[in-house]
Amino acid sequence: MNERNVKRNTLYLAGAVVALLLLWVSFGGKPETESDFPRLTPRHGEKMEDKMIEEGNGKEGCGGRKWWRVTKRVLKWVSVVAVVAVALLVGVCSLAVWILTPQRLTPLVERCASDFLDADVTAGRVELTFWHTFPKLTVDVDSLGVVSRSLDGLPDSVRVALPADADSLLFLRHFHGGVNVAALGVGQLALYDVVFDGVRVNLLQVNDSVANYMIVPTAEEADTTAAAMPVSKISINRFAVTDASPLRYRSMADSLDVTLNLHEVALAGHDAPVYRLGIDGNLNWDLLRDWNLESL
Repeated sequence: MNERNVKRNTLYLAGAVVALLLLWVSFGGKPETESDFPRLTPRHGEKMEDKMIEEGNGKEGCGGRKWWRVTKRVLKWVSVVAVVAVALLVGVCSLAVWILTPQRLTPLVERCASDFLDADVTAGRVELTFWHTFPKLTVDVDSLGVVSRSLDGLPDSVRVALPADADSLLFLRHFHGGVNVAALGVGQLALYDVVFDGVRVNLLQVNDSVANYMIVPTAEEADTTAAAMPVSKISINRFAVTDASPLRYRSMADSLDVTLNLHEVALAGHDAPVYRLGIDGNLNWDLLRDWNLESL
């Protein structure tokens, strides 16, 4: 991130803080005055009906005044809490984008993913964007590769019979996705423009207990102490997988070899909760050659 972008983001953050302070003042900074409540006694030279004075000085008038004070106080604190929450979210996201530049974020993602998974994870570039897409926080990943380590414990007699690309599990040319930070603050997961481009998958099953895709720790090995944030609603405006070819699965035990080529898989949620799904691709499976699908 160059100096010009840093200064611009700093100005954006300062402007957001000033706007939030003005919003707080407009909602919570105005003191309560007598003019906010109905007057129950006449001013000099002003006459009031005896019935109105009796009603105002009665229990009903006092109760209404007390209810108005409580309601205004509640609205004041709700607005303050909302402003503080939004300010914290904006500040945290801005600070994360400012500190986690692609030069710092890319090796961090590689190291954390490789430590968590039983695989070596590499990435050409990982970048966060916030102010240009506000209030959405977007992630872009280039040239993501995953090489499995789950086959390292096999004996040499078994290893020599495996294909040369047995350890290569996944390659992704580009990933893009965004999440609405404001919606996340109220427990809603709103995803935007999630796109996987140039996907290459190589799944290899050696036997019932060994496969190159078994890289995620089991429940006993994983740390389950972290509490998950409750999510009341999940939505997505667009999900797409483009140029996913080949997606291959092989089983060494029964010589099964299936290849799926997907030109495009698109899920559109602009009319949510109604979603539209489109799939364009082909399937190559040796077993299908023994069947005449036109005669079925």
